[in-house]
Amino acid sequence: MTLEQLLRLVEKKPLVWRPRVCSDSRNVRQGDIFVAVKGSKMDGHNFIGQAAVSGARYIVAQQPVQVASAEVIQTDDTTRALGLLSQAYYNYP
Repeated sequence: MTLEQLLRLVEKKPLVWRPRVCSDSRNVRQGDIFVAVKGSKMDGHNFIGQAAVSGARYIVAQQPVQVASAEVIQTDDTTRALGLLSQAYYNYP
């Protein structure tokens, strides 16, 4: 799956199931998208395992990762990906 395909999935109308977008692994629920953002103090890539255990269906990462229970979408900039996915989720406010 590509980031563009994931965006189309998130853009679905609220009456149709669509995954939530999370950047905090503590908030991930079954079927969510976890975006691993590298910040100044924490690196979301360190929490991919926790997100997968919590039920993330998709993992968006900047570096290659192996997750048996989720589909991994690798992108050059997860901060940008998080912004795009959030815009799509909230119907481009």
